[in-house]
Amino acid sequence: MGSDLLTISAIAKRLKLPESSVRFYRDKYTAFIPTTGEGRKKRYRSEALDVIGYIASQSRAGVPSDILEQGLVERFPMDAEPQQETQQPQERSLTTAAAQQQALETLEKSLTETLRAGLDDQGRELLAAVEEQNRKLTADLAEQNGELRAELSAITARLQQQEAQQAAILEAIAAGQRQGRRWWRLWDRR
Repeated sequence: MGSDLLTISAIAKRLKLPESSVRFYRDKYTAFIPTTGEGRKKRYRSEALDVIGYIASQSRAGVPSDILEQGLVERFPMDAEPQQETQQPQERSLTTAAAQQQALETLEKSLTETLRAGLDDQGRELLAAVEEQNRKLTADLAEQNGELRAELSAITARLQQQEAQQAAILEAIAAGQRQGRRWWRLWDRR
């Protein structure tokens, strides 16, 4: 049984994770990580590899901690103190199942209440923020639209002026050619 016990360092090496991350997961999800001993003599049973590996993969995937904890409840039993050896295996599993069921019900109630309260307040705040952003964007777009229309009018006026100048130049060239002058001499008054 001694070879089944691991240190945090050994778990980190086996899972190829930073030791600080393993310690963080251990501290945050203590109830799910099977241990023996206390203080510096605390060791972790081999099942801790599965639990911490699951926590690490879910954390990397960006799963929120409340949903991750719910997944832990479903997949791994909460760590309980070792019971007396005289208790029958069937009684132990019933006790563990009852504890898990109670923990699950408590978690479900807590999540439901939190979500209901949080969504109402957050929903109102979010809606107000979206409406304010919408008003600002509408005002900005209207202002930009006015500026673009003014620019377009100015460009159109310059274009018409340039077209009129080009037409005058072409007419002068055509008139000069009718008189037999070269086009570059049209402005020469000699």
